[in-house]
Amino acid sequence: MAGSSKSAAWPQSAVVVWEREEDRNLWVSYDSFVSAGLEEARRNGKSRLPLGDLAREMTRYEVDLRNMRQYRSDTGSSCHVRRSLFVEGTPQADGVVWHWEERGHWLCYDNRSSCVLEDHVLRKAKSVDLSRDNPKMPYVINFQTMEQTNKRTGFTRRIRRIPLPMPFPAVSREELMSLHESHSTTKSKPSQRKRKSESSEMALGSQSQTQTSSSSKLPPGTHPWLAHCKIVTNRGDESKTEDCAICFEGLSKPSDYASGSEAEALMVVELKKCSHKFHILCLQALYATSSKNGCIQCPTCKAIHGVKVGNQPLNGRMAVSKMGWQLPGFPGCRTIQIQYDFHGGIQGPEHPEPGKPYSAHGFPRTCYLPDNKEGDKVLQLLRVAWERRLIFTIGSSVTTGQRNTVVWNEIHHKTEATGNAGGHGYPDPNYISNVLAELAAQGVEDDETL
Repeated sequence: MAGSSKSAAWPQSAVVVWEREEDRNLWVSYDSFVSAGLEEARRNGKSRLPLGDLAREMTRYEVDLRNMRQYRSDTGSSCHVRRSLFVEGTPQADGVVWHWEERGHWLCYDNRSSCVLEDHVLRKAKSVDLSRDNPKMPYVINFQTMEQTNKRTGFTRRIRRIPLPMPFPAVSREELMSLHESHSTTKSKPSQRKRKSESSEMALGSQSQTQTSSSSKLPPGTHPWLAHCKIVTNRGDESKTEDCAICFEGLSKPSDYASGSEAEALMVVELKKCSHKFHILCLQALYATSSKNGCIQCPTCKAIHGVKVGNQPLNGRMAVSKMGWQLPGFPGCRTIQIQYDFHGGIQGPEHPEPGKPYSAHGFPRTCYLPDNKEGDKVLQLLRVAWERRLIFTIGSSVTTGQRNTVVWNEIHHKTEATGNAGGHGYPDPNYISNVLAELAAQGVEDDETL
């Protein structure tokens, strides 16, 4: 376990990540949905799990949970798998993933490199040489241009850091306590430590040596959204006359969702972005009914805390080009043309009807912005919204009534270039301010960058 061995520094929460060894000591994580399926199979005592049951693209693979190996049915090849735990401060636990691009496809970095990238980007480094940590990764990463350059060939690829569609499964409090006790007992007994590691890797990534005092006070079952809160008090304070907008009890009284200790029931937190206060247990209950993607929306002012991720299909394409002609109302200004394209597929676990087909009608769709300062600002925010899967969703078409199809997701676009007869074109003096407000309602705001 990285970090201090003192009990005060032992992590309060962690996530389970299942990994496969793609090269010697180069471990790549399964996605969070497959990890959750493997974790459930392990918990239920299954000996084998066909991965096609979890992800259509993995129909050729099966994991032997007793021997901890993945097998490919058509070639007979196999590789090691392992179950690892990652604590707060690692990209896996914080709900983000690092990708590099190859021939139009985004591929995951191995977990070791991901932790190095996350550590450096959080320290606001401009670049990092991955080969210093792992000679098998001869790449220099430029965080300003979000590019990876091969030191041997000079070849450059794009990289990206995006939120996970769903978080990795949380480690139970009982397992963390058991590992803590084992760590304390076996740190002077290497042979026992080795036997313990054979069943589950305690690969806790690059956990910080220090932890905030507030994180050690949070109740069991912590969630990523707690990073966007600060503790106001953990005792009844009669001077607090505000009410909790979730349970409608005074903040000086216990939460309506209390089921444990009195101190936990009285704990109050303040959302950092908007400063609204709630019982922590009430926010926990609110998060439990949400999409559980690491962000939370303030029930009072609707501000998004954290990074909101949608369920836009992953097979889409967003292409941008500059046109030499003008939009009505923007004389002397060129035009930004955005084209979105999707094709049908099978719904994933984040969609309304998982496993069922969805269609994509009316694509490609072409939209327009003025090529000026305001239009470029909207374009950059639309890029962020696209990466977060917020521009489209799967639902019912308002115009045709068709179910299970790709539809717009409450961020309006201008699809007419030569007039505004249908209300979807220019001139429209309020469009820029309106679309910025719609983006902000999705948590994509002026200071966002890719």
